[in-house]
Amino acid sequence: MDVPPLVDSVAGDDPDLPRVLVVGDSISMNYHDAAKAALEGVANYYRNEGNGSSTDHGVKNLEVWLGDYREKGRHWDVIQFNHGLHDLKQPYDATTGTWGDYAVPLEKYRENLEREVAILKKTEATLIWCSTTPVPNDNTGQYSRRKGAAVEYNRAAMEVMREHPEIQINDLHAFVCKTNAFDQWRMGNDVHFWSQDLQGLLGEAVAASIAKGLSDRRK
Repeated sequence: MDVPPLVDSVAGDDPDLPRVLVVGDSISMNYHDAAKAALEGVANYYRNEGNGSSTDHGVKNLEVWLGDYREKGRHWDVIQFNHGLHDLKQPYDATTGTWGDYAVPLEKYRENLEREVAILKKTEATLIWCSTTPVPNDNTGQYSRRKGAAVEYNRAAMEVMREHPEIQINDLHAFVCKTNAFDQWRMGNDVHFWSQDLQGLLGEAVAASIAKGLSDRRK
């Protein structure tokens, strides 16, 4: 599947501010506006066009999303990245009550993340791995996912990130699990966050993580 590159952003940038990029799936689309607003006056904020989907998709398209970062004004100071919810999809057989294979098996997921890290390091940006938000309960519908699968994939991701201690961690999974405002959301089975209030909380958490990355970069 072809993906569009980032819209040429230089003309709209504040040249006095750093440039940050978020690479992610529809969850990053949910909190995009809130995170961008929280970083207004702090950073020029961008995310990949469309849905970042799985790590298979990310490996194929990451360089497109990064753009011509070696050119003046098109560099990245901080990049937050995540894949997971599309990797952990599993077909569900209602007749037998059984789950099929993950869309991207755990070992392939690790390999893909290693490849992404290698690509991202070329930018010389401060890198932030964002953990995959929870699957609150089993969803056996069109986009079937199993409760607890995100824990397995986050564990695999951390095995990769521990080999790269310079990569910062934004544990958005823990944030959703521990914040009371998400109590009702955790009773459902939709992985998305449609409430503006919840989008705001996620956006603020992402903005805080990015702001820390920027601050650490200046030290």
